[in-house]
Amino acid sequence: MIKPEIYYTLICDRCKELFEANGINGYTDDGSVLENAMESDWIEHNGKHYCPECYHVDEETDELVPLPDFPRFVFQVKNFLECYVGFRDAVIQEQNDRYTISVGLKSECPPQREHLSMVGLLLPVNVWSYEVTPAGKYGWRKLVIKIEK
Repeated sequence: MIKPEIYYTLICDRCKELFEANGINGYTDDGSVLENAMESDWIEHNGKHYCPECYHVDEETDELVPLPDFPRFVFQVKNFLECYVGFRDAVIQEQNDRYTISVGLKSECPPQREHLSMVGLLLPVNVWSYEVTPAGKYGWRKLVIKIEK
């Protein structure tokens, strides 16, 4: 018999990372997902949830402080790469001076100029670049888009 079930999960309100513990990311009740997330150093702040990468501890007050939200255009580029170009599992990272969005490329599939032009149109800044890393052990390269802050 097939029986539909509702599952609850938790997504970081800043970076959109999906909470996962021990390979599990769906729970049958919202209390279980919250309990497991809090045990994994996720926090709730003003009704929003943050993964351990998206907050810091204020050294003076010992208060947990969420980092500023990512600019919307970072998610627009990620969504464009995943939904329209067909790349899977784009990863957003933040450095002190830039954001990076990385996606895997098969060795024989170079990034298309049209796609890179569209990335430029999605960005409100002119300071961005990209690089393609050399193929690794399994033949995958990485397209890394760098967006200056």
